Amino acid sequence: AKNIQVVFTQNTVDVQENNNSITQGGPPYPLTLPKGVSLSTDVPDNKFQFDKLGRTTAGTITLTGAGNSAGVSARIRVEASGYAFAK
Repeated sequence: AKNIQVVFTQNTVDVQENNNSITQGGPPYPLTLPKGVSLSTDVPDNKFQFDKLGRTTAGTITLTGAGNSAGVSARIRVEASGYAFAK
């Protein structure tokens, strides 16, 4: 079985399969956020782990700007079904 997860740090997003960053079929992971953008989550260990049906623990990802983007933020809600949307 494949273990798919999305792991976050303050300035990176990493999509992993079996604890290894995915490197095929698109941009190589981990992706580094642009300078002045930081990320935070309210999920355990700052990661979403997905089952075979795409389900995960519900949580929120918050992107916050600094410098020229100070005061700008965006929130992304991830539902337990795996559906994500801007909040």
